Amino acid sequence: MNTFDFLSPGGQPIFVTRLLNERGKGKIVWCYVHNETELQGFISRYSEPGYALYHAAGTLKEGSWRNKDNVVTVRKIWAEIDFKQHPDLSAGEIRHRIEAIPLKPTGVVFSGHGYHLYWLLKGDTDAAPGDGQRRVEDALKLAAAYVGGDVQVAETARLMRLPGSYNTRVPGEELAVMFDGVEMARVYDLEELTDFWLEAQPILPTPSAKKPNGSGRDTSGFGCLDLEKSGPVDTDGELDAIRDGASANAIQCRVISSLIWKAWHPDEIVRFVVDGTMRAAERAGLNWDRAVEMKHVVARILSAYHNMFERDYDASTGVVPVWLPGEFHEVWTKILVEGRCPTIMRNGAGFHVRRKQETAEGVGSTGSAGNMGGADDATADAGHGANENGDGGAPEPEEKPQQERRRRIHLLPYDAPDRTQIPRRAWLYGFHYMRRIVSATVGPGGIGKSSLGLVEPPYRGDLHTLQHRRTGGSQEHVCHLRPGNAYQGGARRHRGKARQGARGGHRRRHSGRGSRRGDL
Repeated sequence: MNTFDFLSPGGQPIFVTRLLNERGKGKIVWCYVHNETELQGFISRYSEPGYALYHAAGTLKEGSWRNKDNVVTVRKIWAEIDFKQHPDLSAGEIRHRIEAIPLKPTGVVFSGHGYHLYWLLKGDTDAAPGDGQRRVEDALKLAAAYVGGDVQVAETARLMRLPGSYNTRVPGEELAVMFDGVEMARVYDLEELTDFWLEAQPILPTPSAKKPNGSGRDTSGFGCLDLEKSGPVDTDGELDAIRDGASANAIQCRVISSLIWKAWHPDEIVRFVVDGTMRAAERAGLNWDRAVEMKHVVARILSAYHNMFERDYDASTGVVPVWLPGEFHEVWTKILVEGRCPTIMRNGAGFHVRRKQETAEGVGSTGSAGNMGGADDATADAGHGANENGDGGAPEPEEKPQQERRRRIHLLPYDAPDRTQIPRRAWLYGFHYMRRIVSATVGPGGIGKSSLGLVEPPYRGDLHTLQHRRTGGSQEHVCHLRPGNAYQGGARRHRGKARQGARGGHRRRHSGRGSRRGDL
């Protein structure tokens, strides 16, 4: 038995991925492996401190991203026991209780700080969205309750640590993720496991809940987010775990940051998080208002963009960030070309990209909803207090001096084309121009582009000459690149006179204002 055969007894491709242990700059890698050789190659290539390797516990549509909509089947039921959720029990005692389970798991994996348990099913079980998926997730929740495990792993697209990799979440640690007992002969029917867990007494107590950080809803944006302890985020399953205001604070922060990292559009994030939160609130008997919840979620999304993702983004690189939704790429790039710093904002029309406010000291605040009210502490206090006159009105805004706005200039290397390699044309005059690129003259007096200067001299100096040339006895055609409306009249007069000369069988020498170069 090898790792691939255990994770995929039916031989289906396995979704594997490498994720950061904590928020920061780094590349997320994912792919599908089809055999043990590919699996071990993935582990050898991507196993390094600061990252964690995972596999999808369910079978996904090959080539698709990991989410519940892409789950097809499952061949195992799984559960996770976290040592820190049972501080009164030693690791040895927990392992002893696992051994005492009547329907023993097919395999046990030591994750570094806990155990992962797997019960192998007799065949592939439908886990596609609908009744099949609900049935499987009900069984996963029963398994979690029986072993005193984390209920957040009870979803079909869950990521689990990959055996053969290392747990390096705690700096300085490098704990092997390895099998701690496998017996492939232990296979079960899903109904057999479900019936047993419904009647059996749990082997471990329900995990101790985290103490809330206050009553009601937290409005501090993403101060509650602790990605180091949270690990990979199960966006579908975590919203179902909302039970009160304190849990909603932490879960929404985790889910929003995860979806932003996947480049979801913020409008989609709002719908997804609000829908999931309201479903969980209804199950928990919480009388939450959808409009209020939407306001909270929108503020958290903006806070995540401004205080997490944009904070670590360097606009001077000119690179579009991987977390930016595709719909925003064009405007984001346009602002970068201007030498400005883009940011994501929201108004009555929805989320959009705009230029970040800048000051003489550098890039300043966007005025975003870092706090839930969408204003900083000073502004919030001023809105509720009295002014110096004690009349209860808002204080007069202090007039600020006009600051000169700084601009960035990105100098790009230009390799002039080899004129001999440009295809020959039947034109008397022609040249190769790069679209959307201009040269510039930069000096103490200012900045000037020179594309107009390149076009103007040939037009002013040679248009008159073209009226008196013939190419091989045929009528010539003049192709005019117009740099401005000032030259349109001259070109129109030239074309009319050229046609007039063609009808007369010869080229006329024109006099008067229409033929004077200065008038063009």
